[in-house]
Amino acid sequence: MKTCRCFLNNKDGSVLVVALVILALLTIIGIAASQMSESELGMAANWRFQKQAFYAAEAAGGYVARSPELYDNENMSPGSPKAFSSPEGLLGEKQSFEGTVEYLGASAVPRGSGFEIGQFKAHRYRMQCKGYGPSGAKATIEIGFYRRGY
Repeated sequence: MKTCRCFLNNKDGSVLVVALVILALLTIIGIAASQMSESELGMAANWRFQKQAFYAAEAAGGYVARSPELYDNENMSPGSPKAFSSPEGLLGEKQSFEGTVEYLGASAVPRGSGFEIGQFKAHRYRMQCKGYGPSGAKATIEIGFYRRGY
């Protein structure tokens, strides 16, 4: 007499199949999480580089404020901007700045400045500052300022 074994009712090995399916799902979730964290690390690095470029552009504004030779009496004709750039060693090795200072003209001194007497004038200037950071990051800011004088 022949015996027929039916493999459909046999449950041997089903735990192995379920374990392989769960392992495959966990592997897919792990790969997705790894790719997402790698992408977020890249975004954080780009954000940091952009901030460094922005701070370099802001440093240009401070540099001009401490450099009156950029806006002295020789730069008193409107429409003649003076160019400047970061001196060697002022910023980090991967940061730099450059820009221009332009005289816009004279006007009355702003109210509340303590110099409302008619003999003083406000000489208005505009700075355009470009900052450069690592990996080609760039930032541009425009700053207006005035100085009091005659």
